[in-house]
This record gives sequence, structure tokens and C-alpha cells, in this order.
Amino acid sequence: MKGPLLNQHLREHAERNLGALVIAIEFTLISVMVGVILFPLMDHATPILRDLKFEYMLYILSGLVLILYIWTEVITHSLSFIGWPIDIIHNLLYIVFAMVLAVQMHFLQEPLGWYAMTFLSALVAAAISYYDQQVIAGRMHGATGASATLFQAAHTRQKWLVRISPVTVLNALVQVALVFFLPVLFIEYRAHLILIVLQIFGFLFLMRRTIRAFIAERELIVQKSIQELEEESTSWHH
Repeated sequence: MKGPLLNQHLREHAERNLGALVIAIEFTLISVMVGVILFPLMDHATPILRDLKFEYMLYILSGLVLILYIWTEVITHSLSFIGWPIDIIHNLLYIVFAMVLAVQMHFLQEPLGWYAMTFLSALVAAAISYYDQQVIAGRMHGATGASATLFQAAHTRQKWLVRISPVTVLNALVQVALVFFLPVLFIEYRAHLILIVLQIFGFLFLMRRTIRAFIAERELIVQKSIQELEEESTSWHH
């Protein structure tokens, strides 16, 4: 193997190893995120369940479904397009998102605070969706074969998230406005329960869509890995 070819092979091998390291970092971040959000949810859910405050139990369910949706979404992202070079801004946005959601879990018994934090988290989620779309577009440049197909599928899914982001943000703004300007109806007469039910169904819809997308992309993820192994093996033989 000649010098330039050897150097090229070593570089590709190093980038493959670094890509695996980046995914490991991403999974660690996901675990920390879920823990950071789940702990205050459990902490503030305990007195609600202990005292049988049925009015706020739906908020516990909404928080749990939201965490499950985030986990499925980030895992699918990680296996679809995360790799070397590591994107620091992507990870920083996820840390900010985790902090906002962790704070939101402190408002299980305060509908106004819950919907205000929902609006803030929707804004951060919109920023993440837009930024991740740019990351995927960058991955698509120069990609071929199974890698290109997988990145295209991820990009299509991400474009849909970007398109619905304004609707999500506007919906969250309407919710907090209703609770703020009509406290008698939404707090005293408990109409806020209608909002939380709608929120739960919204999170369930998004989670179901993400799970279906992951199942559809599962074989593409395997084929991308096979392609990388074949390219590495070919470069060794040459």
C-alpha cells in the first residue's frame, strides 16, 4: 500500500472510530437529559399521587409522554445522522432544552406555569429542529449509496418537524394566553384539563410518528454501516 493511500485509509479508519465516539457521547447526553427531566417529574408527581390530586395527574402523564417522545426522537436522530465531526452547537441546544423541560416539571400543579414553560420549550424545540435540518443537509453533501438514502430520509423527516414548528409554537402560545386571560374558566372551572388532554394526544402522535420513522429507517441504518465496512475493506486491499 503506497503512502498516500495508506494515509487516506488511516484517516477514514480514524474518522469511523471518531464517529462511534461521537455517537457514544450523544447517547451519554441523552441519558443525562432524560435523568435531568425525569427526576423533577418523579419528585413533584409523588405528592400528587400520594394525596390523590386527580386534577393534576394528567400533567404527570403529559410529562412522561413528553420524555418518552424526546427519547425516541433523539435516539432516532443519533442513529440516522450523528457522527464525526461532532457538532457542538447541536449538543448545547439539547442541554438548554433539557434545562427548560426540567424546570417545566416543577409546575405540575400550576397550569399557568406549565403552559408558559410549554411555550418556552416549544421555542427551543423549534430552534433545534431548524438547526438539525442544517446539520443533516451538511451530511448529505458527498454522501453516496445507503448513506445518501438514509440522510435523505432523515432530512425529509426533519423538514416536516421544521414545517410544524410554527404551529407548535402558536398552539403553545394560545394555551398560555387562554389560562392567563381566562383564569376563571380555565383554573376555577378546570377547563385547563381540556388543554392537557390535547397536549397528551399531541405528544403521543409525535412519538408514534417517530417510532414508525425509526422502523422504516432501521434497514437503511444497517446498510449504511455495511457500506462503511465495505469501503474500509476495499481501501485496505488497495
